[in-house]
Amino acid sequence: MSTESLYQEITALRLRVAELEKALLSVSVSVQLQDALETVRELQHKLSFLVQCNPLGVISWDTEFEVTDWNPAAEAIFGYSKQEALGRNATALLAPESDKEDINQVFAALLKQEDGICSTYTNFTKEGKIITCEWYNTPVIDLDGKVIGILSMVKDITISLQTEAQIQNYQQFMKSIIDMLPLPFFVKETVDLRIVLLNRAFEELSGFSAAELMNKSNYDIHSKEKADLFTDLEYEVIKSQKVLEFPQTNAQNIRGEIRIVHHKTIPVIDAQDKCTHLLFVTEDITERQLAKAALAKSEAQFRSLVENANDVIYSLSIDGLFTYLSPNFTNMFGYDTSEFLGQSFTLLVNPDDLATYQAFFQQIANTGKKQAGLEVRIRRKDGSDCWILSNSSPVTDTDGKLIGFQGITRDINERKTTEEALKQSEAQFRRQALELEETLQELQRTQAQLIQSEKMSSLGQLVAGVAHEINNPVSFIYGNLTHAQEYTEDLLNLLSLYQQNYPHPISEIQEQVEAIDLDYLLQDLPKLYSSMKVGAERIRQIVTSLRTFSRLDEADLKPADIHEGIDSTLMILEHRLRAKPNFPEITVIKEYGRLPLVECYAGQLNQVFLNILANAIDALEESVVNSKTINNNPEIRICTEMPDAQQIVIRIADNGLGVSEQVRPRLFDPFYTTKAVGKGTGMGLSICYQIITERHGGSLSCISLPEKGAEFVIEIPLQQSPK
Repeated sequence: MSTESLYQEITALRLRVAELEKALLSVSVSVQLQDALETVRELQHKLSFLVQCNPLGVISWDTEFEVTDWNPAAEAIFGYSKQEALGRNATALLAPESDKEDINQVFAALLKQEDGICSTYTNFTKEGKIITCEWYNTPVIDLDGKVIGILSMVKDITISLQTEAQIQNYQQFMKSIIDMLPLPFFVKETVDLRIVLLNRAFEELSGFSAAELMNKSNYDIHSKEKADLFTDLEYEVIKSQKVLEFPQTNAQNIRGEIRIVHHKTIPVIDAQDKCTHLLFVTEDITERQLAKAALAKSEAQFRSLVENANDVIYSLSIDGLFTYLSPNFTNMFGYDTSEFLGQSFTLLVNPDDLATYQAFFQQIANTGKKQAGLEVRIRRKDGSDCWILSNSSPVTDTDGKLIGFQGITRDINERKTTEEALKQSEAQFRRQALELEETLQELQRTQAQLIQSEKMSSLGQLVAGVAHEINNPVSFIYGNLTHAQEYTEDLLNLLSLYQQNYPHPISEIQEQVEAIDLDYLLQDLPKLYSSMKVGAERIRQIVTSLRTFSRLDEADLKPADIHEGIDSTLMILEHRLRAKPNFPEITVIKEYGRLPLVECYAGQLNQVFLNILANAIDALEESVVNSKTINNNPEIRICTEMPDAQQIVIRIADNGLGVSEQVRPRLFDPFYTTKAVGKGTGMGLSICYQIITERHGGSLSCISLPEKGAEFVIEIPLQQSPK
């Protein structure tokens, strides 16, 4: 029973009770009165039952708007008990301030016996909660037609309003979702097969607006022939309750465009297993089908390229197992592709190259980037090895996670064979070039040695010849000087006897004595003979030094006095040691140790001494000329010693500028010189190095610091080992 029906029934009962009460006043006491009273009591009981058991709140008010009755439903709605509500003013008890004026107007109208008024208000509960209530109000009239109160029935519609708002919001939400769905669809009811719902995507696909399609049947949209066909199909779906699907069909929209669509007609079944609606889903797959056709064409072209490629195209799972192999795999390696699908690539890789292969694919997995240039050997089915070049890329899923590899492999065996041959040829050519270079250097050294040896030989012959030619007359002069001195002394003694016996010679003799200054001649002539003797002795020493230096008679390996060779070299260079204008004398300090005779090539050793001493003099002269000497006392220090019974050491040091760290490693290289053009060939120290190391089995080294001079150290064995 509705709220309005209950309200009407209670109102009718109240009127009926009032009429009976009025009738009783005019009825005499009789049996009829008893019947009437019984009827009134029955009606009052029924009225009381309806009020107390009514689910609606039933409230009575007097003309002062104070509560005179309050049923349990009213107590449940507002939270006040009947005792708390009785006698309370309506507006003060339940109404918010904003609604009091309207409520007072409603009560005023009721007191004027106007019709019942239905209204909705916001009310307060005892706990202060705000609720929305629907009120049914009617005036209560006595037997004289006077308004003695107001009867109200109230219903809490707060939840109903909230539910209705939620339903409206949900409907709007669903409508928004339906309109936003990208898949076009519409819905028909199953009575007249008219469209009752469609979304925006279907409007765009069909070209019709929602207003043009809503409540339209097939016959309002299509030709009769098509409408009959579609109607039959739709009734068949309603009858069978099965989905009708057209995976691919053509549809023309209002713009005349032919679109490829995937269409489904889906029955909507209610709880009673009855089809109440049909859902039509129409997906536009035109672009997809065109893309699929293009993809199929592209795949066919790609497959043709892959299957006809000279290289092997492959794909691997994340575990390194083959998932695809192009046909050329068989041509390249001899295996059928079926033999290796699902197998690991590592089964083919040469064990020596396995680490390289694994590192290559690990790098792809770590970086997520393609890698190129893997070169490994693969074992063919016939057992031979084949070099391959492989490039590979990572394969990832939509989340970017690595799921495998794909790549291309090329046979580079021929290239590798060619490269190896080229490497061997290159190595051979490099060895030949090195040998030629060494041969050329050896020839240059030999040529320089020959030239130097020839020069030294010529110099030795010249020196020996000069020494021989000088030696004969000098020996003659030196041998006769003694006799000449004796003869002169005899003559001087005779002249002294003449002076003693003839103190007064004739005038002519006296004039001659004065003319030749006889007294001075007698004093100086012995001195003259002594000077001549000293000069002749010096010439003899020089000749001996020249003969010692040239050593033409000692060209073979034989014992020699090292000190004698050094001294003869110093004699040759003595003119360079003397003081000159703007250049002080070079002091030679000899620190000779006790050395036995040394088995050596004496002439060649003298050549070494000459080169090293001449270089020392050059360095000292350069330092003085450039004003770079540490002091004004240039010197050369020569030390000899025998550190053990097997070898001797000769040290020749100067206090010049020294040799730089950059120059020192190249001092003994052929044709390397730091001297100005025309002042050195770069062969002197190179020949010295060969003489010491190759001819004598010793060593030659240089110790030097900038501004500290240079020291050359010669080490040679006392005895030469047989060659």
